Amino acid sequence: MKNIRDKNVGATIAYDASGNATVVKMASYDRLGRKEKQWVVFMTQGMPAIQLSYEYNQSDE
Repeated sequence: MKNIRDKNVGATIAYDASGNATVVKMASYDRLGRKEKQWVVFMTQGMPAIQLSYEYNQSDE
């Protein structure tokens, strides 16, 4: 993760019934609280990590 400032990142971790992590989702936010980037990491062998980037126009869409 490049160009990410401290305290601008959040994470959610999903666990299976055995207590093992299955999915990790991380996101970075701008100063207005809008999501800038999101990463999804599936803890299953062979599953690729996904990165999403968000851009907003003047009407926040």
